Amino acid sequence: MKTVKMHRWPDGVPFVGGKPGDFQFSDREQDPGATPPKWFHFQCPEGRGECCIPIRPNATSKGASWEWDKNREAPTFSPSINCLAHNPKNPAEKYAGCGWHGHIVAGVMSNVPDHWPVKR
Repeated sequence: MKTVKMHRWPDGVPFVGGKPGDFQFSDREQDPGATPPKWFHFQCPEGRGECCIPIRPNATSKGASWEWDKNREAPTFSPSINCLAHNPKNPAEKYAGCGWHGHIVAGVMSNVPDHWPVKR
């Protein structure tokens, strides 16, 4: 199983140009380090760019949200993160996601078996 150790991006520094596993918390995209954070931004472990998930009680327009253990240095989120690259019912319909499906536990990203690497 492939794993990527995560590294916290400095607060107040635009989240641009990071390496796989870099992460930052924010209230909104322009407010890094907000307390309490509403969003968790991370660099795809495959190097495909930035992904972002809402932290409960916040949610996406489709109702998805993630529980966070409140650890800002080595975070854990549940359930698993499925950053969809396309509609599972219609693969021709592309989404903005990177295609990674995995877990973030104690600041380590690990894939869900049979989902790494993802063919785009």
